[in-house]
Amino acid sequence: MASNFASSPSVILKGLRLQWGDLFTAASGEVNGKPTTPKFKAVGLMEPNSEAFNLAKNSMLAAARELWGPNAESVVAAIATNSKALRNGNGKLLDDGSVNPQFKDLFFISASNKSKPQIVAPRLHNGKFVVITEDGRGMVDGIDVTNELGYVLKAPYRGCYVNMKVQFVAGKSFKAPSGEMLPNQVYAKLEAVQFLRDGEAFGAGPTSAEGFGDEEVSQETVDANSLF
Repeated sequence: MASNFASSPSVILKGLRLQWGDLFTAASGEVNGKPTTPKFKAVGLMEPNSEAFNLAKNSMLAAARELWGPNAESVVAAIATNSKALRNGNGKLLDDGSVNPQFKDLFFISASNKSKPQIVAPRLHNGKFVVITEDGRGMVDGIDVTNELGYVLKAPYRGCYVNMKVQFVAGKSFKAPSGEMLPNQVYAKLEAVQFLRDGEAFGAGPTSAEGFGDEEVSQETVDANSLF
């Protein structure tokens, strides 16, 4: 029997502005009045037609094509907004019906994972990734190397800029063990986050990382106008 899920290769989306991040402690939400499984989560903002947007869009479609073949674009266009990892920020409304200014005229990706993603520094230390702790310390092989780095290390916070490593997963509609019918979806699995640079903070607060670097990724161009 054919699989109900298909994935894209992992990709690195560069220069996203972190709008939300449950990066160090998994958080639980609520669906239809029932608590959801705690997950680590990141929401990243990106400019329309930016390199990050085009890569995310094409990778989302790649996962969809693996599952739905030539009908992928039509299926994705019909999927409910909250069941797509990549979304138009102008659909994020405040209680008064106006667009949330943090999302206005931008696109965003919502990615999550039950497993904790790696959170790493912008530079390697002696050829190894520096894992950032919640209190902003840098660890390599379990040893604190913060004072050896030569720059101020910071834990990612809301409003800063990050590189985000994700994998897109397309899933067909199916009936969950609870009896609930889950719709078609294309979600993003969060694998790692790399602090990039400071940004104006939002609000009051702040797996494998292999692959972070300056490599270029070429993807075919796809018209997204009908997808969002």
